[in-house]
Amino acid sequence: MEYRLKYKISLLIIFCYSITLFSQNNKGINLVSELISLDRLNQADVEINKQILFFKNQKNFDTLSHYIYPLGKIDLLKNKDTQRTFNLKKTIQDHTKNIQTLYILNADIAKLLFEKGNIQDAYDYGKKAKDFALKLQNKKFLVEAEYYLGDYAMKLGKISLLEKHMRSAESLIKNNSKIAYPISARVYNLMGAVMYFSSKQDSAVYYFEKALKNVPLLENNLENRLYLPAAIKGNLFNIKLNSGKHLEAKALVEASISLNKKFLQEAKNHPLTPRVKRNLSVGYTNLSSLYYDFGDFDNSDKITQLCYQFTKQNFAFNTEEYFIGTIPVAEVKVSKRDFKAAFQYLDEAKRCLEAMPSEDYRWLAYLNNVYGEAYYINAAYDKAIEYYKKSDFYYEKSNPGKYDGNRLYAAMNMAIVYSELQKKDEAIKTATKLYNYVKSSNGETDYLINDIILTLARINYNVGDFEKCVYWSSKVLDSYKNYSGSKNSFDKRHFEADKAEFIILNAKAKYALEEVKTQQFIEDLLLQVNEAIIILEQQREVISTLESVNTLIESNKDVFDFAKKLNLELYNKTGKPKYLENLTSLHESSIYNKLRVRLNLNHDISFLEVPKHLKDRENALRKKLDVDIDQEEDDIEFIQNFQKSNLAWNNFLDTLKQTHPKYYKMRYGTISESLENLQKNLPKNTSIVRYFFIDGELYAVIVDKKTKNIYKLDFKDVAGSVAQLTKDQSDISKTSDLLHKLYIKLWQPFENKITNEKVVIIPDRELFNLSFETLTPKKIKSFKELATNSLLAKHTISYNYSLFLLDDTKKQPIYKNNFVAFAPEFNKDMKQKYKLAITDSIGLDKTYLSLLQQPFSVNLAKTYSNVFDGSCFLNENSTEQVFKNNASEHKIIHIGTHAESNNISPELSRLIFAKDISISNDDNSLYTYEIYNCSLNSNLAILTACETGKPTYQSGEGMISLAHAFNYAGSESILTSLWKIDEQSSAIIIEQFYKNIEAGQSKDLALKNAKLYFITNHDGRALSPQFWAGLVLMGDTNPIEMYSNNNWWWLGISMFLLIAFLGFYFYKNKKVFQIY
Repeated sequence: MEYRLKYKISLLIIFCYSITLFSQNNKGINLVSELISLDRLNQADVEINKQILFFKNQKNFDTLSHYIYPLGKIDLLKNKDTQRTFNLKKTIQDHTKNIQTLYILNADIAKLLFEKGNIQDAYDYGKKAKDFALKLQNKKFLVEAEYYLGDYAMKLGKISLLEKHMRSAESLIKNNSKIAYPISARVYNLMGAVMYFSSKQDSAVYYFEKALKNVPLLENNLENRLYLPAAIKGNLFNIKLNSGKHLEAKALVEASISLNKKFLQEAKNHPLTPRVKRNLSVGYTNLSSLYYDFGDFDNSDKITQLCYQFTKQNFAFNTEEYFIGTIPVAEVKVSKRDFKAAFQYLDEAKRCLEAMPSEDYRWLAYLNNVYGEAYYINAAYDKAIEYYKKSDFYYEKSNPGKYDGNRLYAAMNMAIVYSELQKKDEAIKTATKLYNYVKSSNGETDYLINDIILTLARINYNVGDFEKCVYWSSKVLDSYKNYSGSKNSFDKRHFEADKAEFIILNAKAKYALEEVKTQQFIEDLLLQVNEAIIILEQQREVISTLESVNTLIESNKDVFDFAKKLNLELYNKTGKPKYLENLTSLHESSIYNKLRVRLNLNHDISFLEVPKHLKDRENALRKKLDVDIDQEEDDIEFIQNFQKSNLAWNNFLDTLKQTHPKYYKMRYGTISESLENLQKNLPKNTSIVRYFFIDGELYAVIVDKKTKNIYKLDFKDVAGSVAQLTKDQSDISKTSDLLHKLYIKLWQPFENKITNEKVVIIPDRELFNLSFETLTPKKIKSFKELATNSLLAKHTISYNYSLFLLDDTKKQPIYKNNFVAFAPEFNKDMKQKYKLAITDSIGLDKTYLSLLQQPFSVNLAKTYSNVFDGSCFLNENSTEQVFKNNASEHKIIHIGTHAESNNISPELSRLIFAKDISISNDDNSLYTYEIYNCSLNSNLAILTACETGKPTYQSGEGMISLAHAFNYAGSESILTSLWKIDEQSSAIIIEQFYKNIEAGQSKDLALKNAKLYFITNHDGRALSPQFWAGLVLMGDTNPIEMYSNNNWWWLGISMFLLIAFLGFYFYKNKKVFQIY
């Protein structure tokens, strides 16, 4: 079983930095501060030097201590070193023993070093400041010193040290309650952080809310009016999120972002500006976590990308801020299974940490945890454990014995991977420790406890302790029943985000424990599993991106697979058709949803029942959802627009569901679809053979107008046999053995049930690479025997991708134009013209020059464009753009060119056309992803190029190939090749196929007869199935009504014969009349 690992990408806004600079009643300092805020740094520099010189001459060294921070700030903003600030510090120290002056001096040097990123030095100077505060016995200074020391300790990743300083500060405030402390709100905020890092959620809320209550007591300035409440609300967001109060969390993070934006709009070069930008970056990341937690990874990805761009623009590479902006992008990429990008961002985040002046244990822990997650999902379990151990090591160094939310989730992930490695003791020990920790801190009603229980359920299932799995999963399912949290649907859906997984774990564990599985037992389990499917459907409704819907389906594949298994068992026990229908429907729904996601990538597909204004509205809204972050100049405005776009999209779908239900169902409908009308809509005299897998076992469902049956097949060695046939079929002895062996395994178990001549085969997985027509009931001694001893001889076979695509009631579109052909021969003349057109040899496409010539394809295109009164584009005229402009709205689109199959990235499979030498750097390629954006409406597309039909399996998308793309671009059916096929053999078969089509035969029969013609009329090596059997028809099989030039000749002959007959008839009648 594959699980989505638990992890929260939300972050605390932990630094609430106070600037004493603005609290001084010194007109000179206020003037310098104003000049800095106006970005008039040179004037500020002149002014501050003048004032410093004045006080030096006055020997007023105590006042000079207040100039330490602004002087250093000017140097930092001008990217200079701060040596003159330290020179001023030495001058002051040499001329005064005033303890208050020395306190201010060291406190401001600490703040300056903090801004430079020298955190350990900042902490050391902060300790000196505290020593002077102790000598003064000034409670306000002591509280301030403890606060800043806690802040610096936090930056160092030393959470235990943070706690020590904050408890001292809180104690001072509590024991000296008559004193008004301007910094009290900040102290309570960091006390909330201390509680958060110990997973004491209620205590954290107490302190954060107390901090907010103290804010109005502070001086009314930008820092207290905007910056501080923004930081506290940002922190409170995390607690509400972890408490299942997602709606409150959403309001808090939006308020935090809004306050930070106002600060940036109102302030220029304010000393807090870098902090506000940092907090805004964290706010974006926290907002993305709301989408992430619910599985809407694409929207989460957009926001984390925005955060990353914002970070790169505003922070240096060797800063904590840069790391915070980079690591969440990697995490989302991991969840999207975009591992190449994920590791790029992870490595970038790692380099950032290595470049930082000081080591931060928290971020090292965070980084290693995401590395661990990436390796886990790639099933590199040993490597994952290595990184999870590192993560836990650094969390322990940061905050010994304490678990914040991030450490809890990291440890949960580690426990799950231990269970995957069957290290039961380590897994149970790790998870139990977490459970006891959270239970003792917050009780069993804590929101985090559900995630830990889910981890325990997963672990016990993985290691085969099904009783414990049932215990833990039942425990949390009871909590769902007794849910007493917020009643709003937003919170409830987030709370139940993992409920489907709990249900499936509980059901599968019960199934494994039950020795005698009665009908009632299985039906009860099926009710549970159906509930899980309903929950997934509810989640799908609130995910706005189509790709994330597909990820939702893929990550919960276990639910659908187990539902199929239960329906199969119930069908075997009862023989009731409804269970077979449910089983088939579940399988087709999962396949069709993958296909539909690909279909939905094309915004330009038109549907007759949808008015243009509605389609335009749909495309406009989707375009806003797909906004390119790199093109957005105002990142602040982007978030608002992003949220408005999502709301507008969801409102549009609600309206669409009511006004155009048929269209809504096709594009955006439910995950599970019914096959209730399948048999009614089947083509006449046709049998369907649908292959699919359940728990690794191969099954075939046989359906015709009257019956439905399912058969379990022996899949052992089938994949290997198919692979051998794909590579080589020249040896008659080996090929005969393989074809007969596959017949026995894949066809013989149900051959007596196939009573119709016409058969539609819907393969699955490796079976898409097999030409079923060549399977033989008896071994053959020569390839000639395939004409009489094969499925080709017995049946008229076509193929399809899904049962949902079979509908005999659908009207066949009528196209006015008969035929169009595209055939670049790639001859010497074409290549020579191309070489002459390229002035720079570096840009020469050597692959293009190496393409084999295709004379047979060109001749075929010429001949039948004439026969069918069509058009053809040959050689240099057969470019990619010419194809796009001229292919659509024809009965037949004939493409005789080379193709290239890309099995790693199927969207990069391509058709290769002639180079357009008038266009610089023309790539002459039509890629799969581009075909989805083409209009190729036709009754049939002929794709006989190399490997055009060869499928590629990719998780979340299913079978992808150029042929599939043509199907969704508007071609009702595709005649394509499963493997590289001989050009001459292909041309002969296609020519005979066209003759059969012209004669009025259905497409499947026309291809069958063309193959039989080829076998009958040829000898030698060309009879090997390798040369001809790869050509298959996918999709609609109806005949195509063609009007050819030859028809005029036949019409003339017919008219002549008719006239002759009538003349003879009248002549005979005349003679008879005369006799009488």
